[in-house]
Amino acid sequence: MTPTVYIKSRRRKIAAYTAPVAGQLLALHIIPYAAPMHPKWTAYYYKTYREDIAVHLSAYRKNQHWEANVAKLAEARPDIVICTDRVDQAEKEKLDRVAPVVYVPWELNWRDQLRFIAEALGETREAELWLESYDRKITMARDRLRREATEDTVLILRISNQTLSAYCNRSMAEVFYGDLRMPASCLGGGAEYDQRITPEQLADVQADRLLLLIRQETETLNFWSSLQHSAAWLDLKAVRNHRVCYISSDPWCEYSASAHERIVITGSLEAMEDALALGVKPVGGITVGGKFPGMFAEITGSTQPIGEKAQPDIEAILKLKPDVILSTTKFPAEVGDKLVKIAPTIPVSHVSTDWEANLRLLAELTGNEAKAEQILQKYKADLENAKKQLGEKLKDKKVVIVRIRAGNIMIYHDDIFFNPSLYADLGLTVPEQVKAAKSQEVISLEKFSEMNPDYIFVQFSEDENADKPKALEDLQNNPIWKSLNAVKNNRVFVNVVDPLAQGGTAWSKVQFLKAAIENLNK
Repeated sequence: MTPTVYIKSRRRKIAAYTAPVAGQLLALHIIPYAAPMHPKWTAYYYKTYREDIAVHLSAYRKNQHWEANVAKLAEARPDIVICTDRVDQAEKEKLDRVAPVVYVPWELNWRDQLRFIAEALGETREAELWLESYDRKITMARDRLRREATEDTVLILRISNQTLSAYCNRSMAEVFYGDLRMPASCLGGGAEYDQRITPEQLADVQADRLLLLIRQETETLNFWSSLQHSAAWLDLKAVRNHRVCYISSDPWCEYSASAHERIVITGSLEAMEDALALGVKPVGGITVGGKFPGMFAEITGSTQPIGEKAQPDIEAILKLKPDVILSTTKFPAEVGDKLVKIAPTIPVSHVSTDWEANLRLLAELTGNEAKAEQILQKYKADLENAKKQLGEKLKDKKVVIVRIRAGNIMIYHDDIFFNPSLYADLGLTVPEQVKAAKSQEVISLEKFSEMNPDYIFVQFSEDENADKPKALEDLQNNPIWKSLNAVKNNRVFVNVVDPLAQGGTAWSKVQFLKAAIENLNK
């Protein structure tokens, strides 16, 4: 929290009577003096602001303890209380005795609620500035989603106890389907709905993508564990295409400005590789094991470290005062929330098949559009030549790429890591075990031997095997490994590209195509 925000927040003791009101105040750069706090029900506010908010009201099950909250407010003596008008008469009468109360009409949409609160507090300019910033982020996110998801239809499913529901609350309707313009695939009528549905009915809907809102309690989790292994679920279009994502009630079930910003925004090595391809020298970059990987040497001479790939250093990023931050969709939501407070933040997709859009994104930001198009055209031309060179040589041959991580053999689904280069680009046959893999998956050597590949590409980095530095050596000495066709025929290729290469970037694909053709022609 900056000194300016701190001083503004402490100048007046403003109480947020509900969590959505707290979300509106935070958008106005006001830390409430009192607000509902709970590690589960208001998890984001609890983790981020619990030390800054002096008076913690109960947030248990949507104001179930309202009488205790009113009593605590009376003792705290706030200057003003902000509350929605969805309170009953008895509660209102007691609240009115505590301090002046601003009742925000719930019938207003969230933007007008923000303006209503801002006007009551003399913060109209802050509200308009925040909304302008939000709209810019919406435009960037919408353009990004249009490139990645094209016209894919999306259905949000709520799973509670032992029931499935096609679900859309007010925030989802206005932000996800409204502001972001995601094509809806729904059964309910109107903007909001909560309609029970069976897996069999889901098959008729044919949604391209599913977002799952799963209640976090035992009965629901047991039901979900059983459901996701059922034939009806596994046969759904979105499940077959690995287009299922999980969302949480925080922020998706909160109707406030701050929560909606967190729905829109969910340093990356993928972006670093694109910078390498384009010759862009970033002011800050992600390190691995405290140093920049050697592959980035030509662009990181003056680059400042901004943390590890799994844990960016927010303080270091803040000091650099960046114009824009390219994060990764691998980051947890809380990391994205912190980054977006520093500068406009664009989450770069870690999905391999998004590599062209990722390269063009950085090119647009840095004025390198022409160079990006040259890279893409050259790759496509080189790919066509490669296909001609290989001809029918690899027909019916099994070619796989694995990565050794923490001493384990990892295989990947056919649209992840370097696999799109092998199977989609070069047109090689996808082994059944690769098709069946759920994103990244550990496979035992015994199971791997059943696949018995004819060609194996192995990626091994000491940084990813710190506890088992001899994992590759041990694997190579294992009798089962030695019995594989690829090993017996000297068709195992280790680290043909840098072992820390992400696979689904322009740089990775260009380098891997060169190495693959050289080795597959042997």
